[in-house]
Amino acid sequence: MTTDEWNALLDKLTEAWEQFAVTVKQAVDALEKIFGQIRDEEEKRAKEKAMFVPHCKKNQYLKNYTPRYKVERRIQKHLPYQRRNY
Repeated sequence: MTTDEWNALLDKLTEAWEQFAVTVKQAVDALEKIFGQIRDEEEKRAKEKAMFVPHCKKNQYLKNYTPRYKVERRIQKHLPYQRRNY
């Protein structure tokens, strides 16, 4: 192949690549438009939910609970190896 043929081949390849880049760019724009709308809706819903958060906390009565006693198991001594609790 001569250099003229190589240059013609390279020109065709660059032109095909540029056309491919244009189609990919169009696909990216379409996907960005679709998912951008979805993201905007999710952000809007999140803001709406944040406005109506109840201020009372659940189970507050459990936070002030202090146990009155603590049960500790008695350690059993002089047992065979299989029944010991170390």
